[in-house]
Amino acid sequence: MAYAPSWRVVMNENVMGKLDLLIGMVQGLQADHRSLKESMDSLKESMNAQGERIARMEGRLDEQSRILVALIPTQLAAVPRPAA
Repeated sequence: MAYAPSWRVVMNENVMGKLDLLIGMVQGLQADHRSLKESMDSLKESMNAQGERIARMEGRLDEQSRILVALIPTQLAAVPRPAA
């Protein structure tokens, strides 16, 4: 006589298969989350570095503006009006 598994065995195999599928999906989500977090951390570092470069450039521009103002006398910088 051939062995026919009981409905409980079939049900348990079905449930175990679905659990394995869910576990795989959760592990995939965790890997995606880690990858996304690493990407975000890298992006934050890049943005911070870019902000620091911009701040340094602003400082240099301010310094150059002060130097130019000191070098150009206000009398020479004024545009003369044409005679009427």
